[in-house]
Amino acid sequence: TGGTVYSTPDVSEGKVVIGSSDRRIYCLDTDHGRLLWKKQTGAPVVAAATIRDGVVYIGGSDGVFRALDLMTGTVKWEFKNVGGFIETKPLVYQDKVIFGAWDTYLYALSLKDGSLLWKWTNGNAGVLYSPAACWPVAANGKVFIVAPDRFITAIDAETAKTVWRSNQHQVRECVGISEDGKRIYARCMTDTVIAFSSSASSPEMVWVTNCGYGYDIDPSMPVEREGEVYFGTKNGLICALDAHSGVILWKHRVGVTIVSTPAPLANHRVIVSDLDGRISLLEEKH
Repeated sequence: TGGTVYSTPDVSEGKVVIGSSDRRIYCLDTDHGRLLWKKQTGAPVVAAATIRDGVVYIGGSDGVFRALDLMTGTVKWEFKNVGGFIETKPLVYQDKVIFGAWDTYLYALSLKDGSLLWKWTNGNAGVLYSPAACWPVAANGKVFIVAPDRFITAIDAETAKTVWRSNQHQVRECVGISEDGKRIYARCMTDTVIAFSSSASSPEMVWVTNCGYGYDIDPSMPVEREGEVYFGTKNGLICALDAHSGVILWKHRVGVTIVSTPAPLANHRVIVSDLDGRISLLEEKH
């Protein structure tokens, strides 16, 4: 591309979609890397893409959130009223696409036409407290986010009413969900990972684990696959926890700098990348 790539790709139907700081969104063939289409935007694209049912959902830094046809790149709809840039990976849940932006708001748009269904704010006027870096997750009719205001929040997906909020633990921008949707994972700013019940009407902890990673605000989302939860830290550490108990299974250092959100594979393998440009495939020893 014509600029640095910060965007996290998504893959579907033999196609990979990525944003670039050259103000374009690209779609490549996964087998050969052949360019299939590209879409010009008005500002650098640092947000992650989410592909669902042949549609690419991706935000921009130009105040526009787009739905593009996966096959052609044709615009299906655009929402042009975002007040800040978007860096998150949007969540597709029920009939909505949900994302935060650096304008203090969490948005829910109609999958059908991109119309605004609701937007939610945590009440802080400062944009640096926006729920913008975390990748929202949802289960049991609730959307879960964390933000620099150090709250984890459960929001009713239909009404946008706050179901519960807690700052009992110093969370920041790292949130994830179990494969069965029963547990919400939040990584704290110092040492600790917490699993919350997704079905409870108040903050109910399932387990709490001190992982010993120290002070850390790297927005590397915890991701579960095959009963293990993986996350990275700002100093190159990768951790794997048992998803049901929170027991630490292993730690491995791949470098000395920020690790992005892991991409777990089958058979307890995980791909991780870091800010030094290193991509690593880790495999659990038996």
